[in-house]
Amino acid sequence: MGRLDEAAAQLQKVVEIQPDNEVAQNNLGSVLLRMGRVDEAIGHFHSALKLQPNSAETHNNIAGVLFSRGQMDEPEEVFGGAKHRTFEGASQLARTVPKLDFNR
Repeated sequence: MGRLDEAAAQLQKVVEIQPDNEVAQNNLGSVLLRMGRVDEAIGHFHSALKLQPNSAETHNNIAGVLFSRGQMDEPEEVFGGAKHRTFEGASQLARTVPKLDFNR
């Protein structure tokens, strides 16, 4: 079993025991994404956002996936409400997706 497999297995256990653990949900999504399990990853990112809607890291993760798939309208949809929220790590977010216009 590779390290990513081990990480995914451990994080899956955490999520099963603590489904309201936003950090575990987001981290599991990140690991699954690195494993190429994109649809599963997005599901965990969405679960994390339901638990912590102001997570810049999770918004960044979802938008990055959508952007890489060429779904250009959807990252803006994900970030479109961001102008009305306060994010920790907002400067990281701004550097990641600098071409989106939130003022339309």
